[in-house]
Amino acid sequence: MANWRVEAVVARADVLGEGPYWGSESRRLWWLDVMDNELCSLDPASGALIVTRMEHKVHALARCAFPWFICTVHVHGLAWLNVETGELLPLRDPEDGKPTMLLNDA
Repeated sequence: MANWRVEAVVARADVLGEGPYWGSESRRLWWLDVMDNELCSLDPASGALIVTRMEHKVHALARCAFPWFICTVHVHGLAWLNVETGELLPLRDPEDGKPTMLLNDA
């Protein structure tokens, strides 16, 4: 059995950290703190952490043409997200008219 070692790469206490994604173009690790409406990214080479406060809860990211990602967003369903600016462009809400329903995962 392999011996695994877990190591924290950033000193940050997310409320609900989800959706880690390695961006090969940006050479950054991206993730979401869903409950605090934050998009986070870490440059492992320098240790630089960038946190972008979002207007809405973003639940999941899926890769597209950098810096745009497709994401699931509370109140919007699917949207484009510019990870450099935090700009959200709603696409379609498959649960439109059902305010208690949301897309949780990508």
